[in-house]
Amino acid sequence: MKTFLIILALLPLIASADDSFFFVFAQNAKQAEQRIEGENLHLVIPIQKITTPKASSIFAFHQGLGEGRDYQIQVNLTDEPEEGWMPMLKLGDEIIVEGISVARLGDVQFASSFSLESSDPEQIKTWCKELGILLKIPNSRIQIELKEEEEQAGDSDAE
Repeated sequence: MKTFLIILALLPLIASADDSFFFVFAQNAKQAEQRIEGENLHLVIPIQKITTPKASSIFAFHQGLGEGRDYQIQVNLTDEPEEGWMPMLKLGDEIIVEGISVARLGDVQFASSFSLESSDPEQIKTWCKELGILLKIPNSRIQIELKEEEEQAGDSDAE
């Protein structure tokens, strides 16, 4: 019975990891398929799942760059991504195709990384959790500091 309960407890983690992956638009894809259903136009673009990169840590912070860019998640990669690598993500129920950037530093002192941006702090927290599961990064290597810098400075002054 205990084994059954443990399996049930781990099921959301297993299911969540299966629902998340990196992808790119398929290179051999023809034009997007278009169809109208009721009042909606649907575009179907074939995708290709790609290998999940190896990462060492995740850091989320407030960057305050305006609408859609208030917060950023930076994922530090262990290997230099290939030239032209621009992944998109399916994280749980969300499909992320915008607000992604890749930094290829080409310097052994600094890790290459990819970043996601959003203005919703709860979304950032959810993405960090999903990315941690997908990239197999332990919670101890995931930092989330979403307070604005002014608030942080005010907090340290009060101490």
